[in-house]
Amino acid sequence: MIKVMIDPALSPELAARALVQFPVEPARIQPIRRSDNLTWRVESGDGKVYLLRVHQSLNAAMAGARQRPDCVQSELYWLIALAESGSEVQRPVRAKSGSLVAQVEANGRLSPCTLLSWLEGELFDKESHARPEVARSYGSLTARLHSHAAAWVPPQDFIRPAQDASHFQRLFAEFRKGLQWGLIQAEDWPALTETCARLVADMETFEDITGQWGLIHADLHVGNILVRGARVLPIDFSLCGWGSFLFDLSIALLGGLPAHLRSSFLEGYRALRPLPAGLLAPVEVYGLVGLLSYCAFQVDFSTNHEWLVARIPRLVAGECRRYLNGEPIYSLSAQFPKP
Repeated sequence: MIKVMIDPALSPELAARALVQFPVEPARIQPIRRSDNLTWRVESGDGKVYLLRVHQSLNAAMAGARQRPDCVQSELYWLIALAESGSEVQRPVRAKSGSLVAQVEANGRLSPCTLLSWLEGELFDKESHARPEVARSYGSLTARLHSHAAAWVPPQDFIRPAQDASHFQRLFAEFRKGLQWGLIQAEDWPALTETCARLVADMETFEDITGQWGLIHADLHVGNILVRGARVLPIDFSLCGWGSFLFDLSIALLGGLPAHLRSSFLEGYRALRPLPAGLLAPVEVYGLVGLLSYCAFQVDFSTNHEWLVARIPRLVAGECRRYLNGEPIYSLSAQFPKP
């Protein structure tokens, strides 16, 4: 018999203490995962299903403002606004106190907790969902989120962090620990650090592109969409914040979507929102930003060190070298700015 190991942080006792604060009588509580939040699937006695979240980041590099109650509340403000505009998203459930955000003692500290409605759909599967109509719907979804963000006026107490150049510069600093711990080889270090420095400089330039800065999902890869028929629905807004719409596009286009479907995605996006061909080169650059920041995120996790040791040399020899040479990184754009 295979023994399933449950992360001790995802204890049913913690979930039950959090749920006491919400108007839900749980009949079944299932742990989901521990990542940016602790999450559980909750089935109530009346047959409704919810997502319970305790906002505690697994990684110190990603912790900070997003775990504050006012910042968590602002994420829910956007979900409410999206739902009111007709988008199908998870809806926040208010606590018994009337607040959108409650708090619970978790793993030795007080943390925000929230309850969302459950959104039905299938996680994206490359075998069954790799179809042009799904990719077009994915592109249309991304365009609708960007158009909503560009037009929406947040309330005065809205506060979300920025996914800007300085944010990624802080994340890239995690690589120095990787070098010290032997996860990054000395021969790869110069190209890796030059790439990170140039990416930060490029991002500072991209942030001035007219019409491309606003509130973004910031994590809209294929693992954070649900597919229902040919319809695509977004989940997990916990990283949302201020950033470039082009960064958001890079995550969707390059975050697990099969390459042959990228043109269909862009067709769906452009049907609702302009995207000049000249902006595809910055999208590629942001794609490398996303990949490098994901690698930097793994430095603190010993379980992923073997993967990181194998991935960094290939990343330096491939994507980083193409970028430093002024070549297209992912072949989205035929033209690319020269260094």
